[in-house]
Amino acid sequence: MHISGLLKSVLPVLVPIMRDDNFPISDGNQTIGAFLSIVELKDPIETEHLGEALWKYCKLETLAMLRILEELRNVSERWAVFNVMLMVIFPTMSSAC
Repeated sequence: MHISGLLKSVLPVLVPIMRDDNFPISDGNQTIGAFLSIVELKDPIETEHLGEALWKYCKLETLAMLRILEELRNVSERWAVFNVMLMVIFPTMSSAC
């Protein structure tokens, strides 16, 4: 599984509100083709549209990674609080570990 595929698998689980449906560029492989097309295109309007689509895809991928990181940090903090609560509730068990 590629990193982008992994990102698309994890994102709906951790951040279900974020989706990337209905975009002209929807995966990393298409970004390579889009970039090569921008270099080769002669029509400035088509070049601009493709460049905007590429920019939008990159922004969404970056935002998705940030949202996943935020959610993982939240999970980690909740787990730490849970562990502290367990140590308070069951102090003899925590000293045995």
